[in-house]
Amino acid sequence: MRDRLRRFAVVGLIATVVDVGLLVQLLEWGWPVVAADVVALAVAALVARRLHRLVTLRDDPFARWIRIRRVFVAVVVVAGLVDLTVLAVIGTPGGPGRDLAAKVVAVVAAAGVRGIAYRAFLFRVIRREQDSPSDRSPAAGAFRVSVVLPAYSEADRISVAVTRVRRELGEALGRDGEVEPVEVIVVDDGSPDETAQRAEAAGADRVVRLERNSGKGAAVRAGVAVATGRTVVFTDADLAYGPAQAAALVLQVEAGYDMVVGSRRHTDTRTLVRTGRIREVGGRLVNLATHALLLGQYRDTQCGLKAFRADVAHRLFEASTLDGFAFDVELFHLAERWRLTLAEVPVEVENSERTTVRALRDGFRLVVDLVRVRQLARRGGYPAPAVDPSTAGSRPVASAAGPATEGRGQVDPAAVGVVFKAYDIRGRVPEELDESLAGAIGRAFALLVRDEEPDTTRVVVGRDMRPSGTLLGAAFASGVMSEGLDVVDLGLASTDMLYYASGNLGVPGAVLTASHNPAGYNGMKLCLSAARPVGGDTGLDRMAARILAGFDGVVAVGNGSTTSLDVLSAFVEHVRSFVDLDSLRPLRVVVDTANGMGGLVVPAVFDGLPFHLDHLFAELDGTFPNHPADPIQPENLRDLQARVLETGADIGLAFDGDADRVFLVDEQARPVSGSTTTALVASGVLRREPGATVLHNLICSKAVPEVIAECGGRAVRTRVGHSIIKQAMVEEGAVFAGEHSGHYYFRDNYRADSGLIAALVVLEALSASDLPLSGLLAPFDRYAASGEMNTTVADPAAVIEFVAGHYPDEAQDRLDGLTVDSGDWWFNLRPSNTEPLLRLNVEAADDEACAARAAEVQALIDQ
Repeated sequence: MRDRLRRFAVVGLIATVVDVGLLVQLLEWGWPVVAADVVALAVAALVARRLHRLVTLRDDPFARWIRIRRVFVAVVVVAGLVDLTVLAVIGTPGGPGRDLAAKVVAVVAAAGVRGIAYRAFLFRVIRREQDSPSDRSPAAGAFRVSVVLPAYSEADRISVAVTRVRRELGEALGRDGEVEPVEVIVVDDGSPDETAQRAEAAGADRVVRLERNSGKGAAVRAGVAVATGRTVVFTDADLAYGPAQAAALVLQVEAGYDMVVGSRRHTDTRTLVRTGRIREVGGRLVNLATHALLLGQYRDTQCGLKAFRADVAHRLFEASTLDGFAFDVELFHLAERWRLTLAEVPVEVENSERTTVRALRDGFRLVVDLVRVRQLARRGGYPAPAVDPSTAGSRPVASAAGPATEGRGQVDPAAVGVVFKAYDIRGRVPEELDESLAGAIGRAFALLVRDEEPDTTRVVVGRDMRPSGTLLGAAFASGVMSEGLDVVDLGLASTDMLYYASGNLGVPGAVLTASHNPAGYNGMKLCLSAARPVGGDTGLDRMAARILAGFDGVVAVGNGSTTSLDVLSAFVEHVRSFVDLDSLRPLRVVVDTANGMGGLVVPAVFDGLPFHLDHLFAELDGTFPNHPADPIQPENLRDLQARVLETGADIGLAFDGDADRVFLVDEQARPVSGSTTTALVASGVLRREPGATVLHNLICSKAVPEVIAECGGRAVRTRVGHSIIKQAMVEEGAVFAGEHSGHYYFRDNYRADSGLIAALVVLEALSASDLPLSGLLAPFDRYAASGEMNTTVADPAAVIEFVAGHYPDEAQDRLDGLTVDSGDWWFNLRPSNTEPLLRLNVEAADDEACAARAAEVQALIDQ
């Protein structure tokens, strides 16, 4: 933010220098002062406009005056007239010195006028843009209207609320005495009472249960994600605004507005039940704080009655980040950024007797959230839709009985080939993976489940913290339900939590995640019952074929349902069962979860254990504001390393985005390779189960099979990839498997990988040792490794063959890419399954030999 402001100031300074410098030069040439000032102002304005467009706040809506020519010109003219007036009044006569002094005063006065005028003109333009409805066809949807009711501890009146919404709004929208069907969605926001059960008994079409009370924003977002109406309305469960009032908002949406809000500040609004003085003053302070911190022309942000076109609603809430009191403000902010049309309607406030708002607490959080919105906007954290969100393609829709496929956009066949990888699904959103494709993938997965497990009736689904996961997850679930399977929704979940749920419940599962990939990506990891892997040749190929074949023209008419389930506490107990808790001793542990899903599971697992936990970047934020959630890259460990040294910690743990991988940093802040960690964990496993089979992938250090053999175990070498290793564990009867990339698999974890289990096993070993971590690991750190070196090439297969031809006398195998073993050194060269890269790993006896051999092979690749 400060950098952008500095650039703004620099541009203003340059324009001022041009203005004053040119004026002085023209006066020296004998120009009349007024004429010289007019020319200087015009040139300075052109310079300022050009520089602002190039370097200043390009992606911020509050720099819109830069792009709107009439606004810019109008402000320049007004400020110029002020400048000329000041110069004419206190300048000539008096000579060049007085003219220059007068010009300085004029510049200051004009700057003040310019600031006021920019805001006045800008927000007049914004209002004019927003006040005009557009002429578009209605959004797609199974219902005319979906009403989302966020509810916390509303067991005593949620039944009445559901009944009133359905009857009163249905009657208000109906014609000729008929009642319009209304989809009622209740979101139980972590209530400790029976709110959800009573909502279901009252006949709510959808009941979404959240595991904890995260705030109204989170609750409404969850409700909007499953809404299937052409218009989506949300209001409070206390029905402070009677349900029939929503009809006026719906009609305005149908008239062409993207967003319609009830306004308590409207001249026609009537307050039937007065709010308390503190709440009334607080509401005004909210709007004042909004103006001051976000510099926007906002309306009554805190009225709890709002309606949206469905396609706009889904994209707004997908892009939003706030869960708490300020989430309404963020919606207005996004509406301005996206130039959505917006209308206000008067309301009648009928009930204000009960509220969960706490003035001081929520006021403080509101200010924090507003600052967060401003900072996120300034650094480009909010997505700018590739197309106008109000005309973007429709999302999946569903009937009350279950999702249908009608209304879903067409799947791009090219995208199918891009996102289906060797062992998971992954792609950029929305360019490669959008809701249409996610829905098709969900349906294809349901059909795969039908083929493999005919008796299965449920699929468990979770998602990570990426903003796109809400809509993609809803679309995926809709596809699953379209084939008649029920969805058990875990909500936010790490990948290993999803695998645990699949194994514990004995049902197939899917987690929406792109693991370590940047924020613009998302994807899916899939498994059958008991966390059995679904990879390229174990189901993904058949799923892709079905999607490309258009499901042979068969229309899905299933009637699956959705329920929510919280498995976090059970997952925590499961993870802890892998170690002897009594053997753990006090250790200072630094954890970096990089704003990923580790922020949810790590504190829960470590709670009550004898460790001093120092948690970096714990907040769940799929935009990754601090650094990428890819700990295999050395630059992403720097914060962790610095904190380990700063605090004298015993160990550092770095988790990736979906928290299924962990990387270690020792007490000297040196990164520990995945191979060394695999060897350490394997030695512990083999002490408990002598002679057991342990798997390692082919890019692990030679130290790994050596340690396994020394500990009396059987080492089996495998290809890279989680679904491949899980299948191999079944075939080989392995008790443990490790990958150099930080994945660690345990037989008793349904043969699934878990960074948390591996971390606890390491901490158990460290607790039992008198040595620091570096000393504990020293026997396993035997060779020098290059680390993974990635190169983009046009034809990976041809490059691999070219490199293989230069080592005809060395032992080679093609288990995964090309491995060449010369005895005292070896390398593996393989194509990436998720990115257009060739990956090179080299190992030798020492650092000098490793560097020389890595350079040798890299030179061949670069040819």
